[in-house]
Amino acid sequence: MKKRRFESDTGAISPVDDEGAFEDLIGLGAFSARKSYYPELLKKIAALEQSQASLKELNTQVEQRVIDRTADLKNSLDQLEATQAQLVESKKMASLGCLVTGIAHELNTPLGNCVISNSIIQSELSDLVQLLEGNKLSRGEFLEKTTVINDAVLCLQASLDRSTTLINTFKLAANPRSDEISVFNLKQHLEEVTLLIAHQYDESAYGLTLAIDPEIYVQADRFLFTQFISILITNSIVHGFKETMSGDIFIRGSVRKGLITLEYQDNGLGIDPAHRAGIFDPFYTTARGTGAIGLGLHIAFNYVTQALHGRFVYEPTEQEGVLFIATFPALIAP
Repeated sequence: MKKRRFESDTGAISPVDDEGAFEDLIGLGAFSARKSYYPELLKKIAALEQSQASLKELNTQVEQRVIDRTADLKNSLDQLEATQAQLVESKKMASLGCLVTGIAHELNTPLGNCVISNSIIQSELSDLVQLLEGNKLSRGEFLEKTTVINDAVLCLQASLDRSTTLINTFKLAANPRSDEISVFNLKQHLEEVTLLIAHQYDESAYGLTLAIDPEIYVQADRFLFTQFISILITNSIVHGFKETMSGDIFIRGSVRKGLITLEYQDNGLGIDPAHRAGIFDPFYTTARGTGAIGLGLHIAFNYVTQALHGRFVYEPTEQEGVLFIATFPALIAP
């Protein structure tokens, strides 16, 4: 082997006998020794690549599962929305059926009385004509039959008036909106309303306290707002105080950030928990035999929510009586 000379870092020249010694000298010997680890390293690289492939496949499967699950959830949501729409439609139809039944029930009595009264009038008039034609009509018979006819006419008129009142009430319950909008002071208007109601009922039957912010102004229909308050006060007097024959009514009004909060409270009998769920439903009443038709609170609810664009709720209290809270904007756009 041919000898070579190699100069070290110190400047000394050392002879190198063979190439292996030269490789050891420059560190290639250690590199050559590591060649024996290549197969093991390749195995590890292959295993790592296989793990990466498996992880990629798993990710793909997970992504597909997410897509499938999302599709299932969307289908479930679509079905739920469809079911909800059907339930809403069913509820509307049930409410419509209840409304039609209620209207028919309430109109049945006065219209039936009209038919009966009309039949009586026709029968008595026919008898009078026959007696007159046969010259058999006496003064007593004339007075008797005219009295019957007069009573039938009075009953007919009362039944027609009742029917007219019911129809107007139904119209108000169905559409509480109005184009006759004006701006008025809430406190002054409530004072006027309570004064009007005081003439209809015995003032000793109830006490009424107003605690209204004098700076509150409402933009609404005066007549419909009067109807709204009158319904609440009438309910308290007729239903809430029917056993004690007296009670107290409190009406509180405040405004904050453009929202009016009107609280109506009495210390009467209150509402039985079993009946609270249906108090705003049309024709819901526990006093059907007394002439009540069950539209009062339904009209009040519709008026606040539709005409005043607000909320109207019943708040149970630990005390006796009722508490209704109406919240609506201080100014309502016509």
